[in-house]
Amino acid sequence: MKMKLIATAALALFSTMAHAETRKFAMNTVEVSGVKMWLPSTMVVKKGDEVEITATSRLGKGTMHGFTIEGYKIVEAPDEKGKVIKFTADKAGIFPFRCHLHPAHVGGQLVVLE
Repeated sequence: MKMKLIATAALALFSTMAHAETRKFAMNTVEVSGVKMWLPSTMVVKKGDEVEITATSRLGKGTMHGFTIEGYKIVEAPDEKGKVIKFTADKAGIFPFRCHLHPAHVGGQLVVLE
């Protein structure tokens, strides 16, 4: 019985690990009708996925816009060359992201499914 329990636990752990993926997103700042925002405005991943975001400011040379996901303690300031942000989506939920340098800019959300 003990061996069966250990084997079941090992299989469950392996199954969870086998489903994790690296999810890549290219985030760009844009301006539409005078409103600056990050696009895409929604990213969807699964809990356990590795997330790689390449965030780039497309609003002109020398223009810097922040990118923060407070729920994951991410605070970056990408420029026109871009910034690669990597983390593991280790908790499920909806996590807003925004420009922490310019609070009036429109943000979006990271959705982490269970």
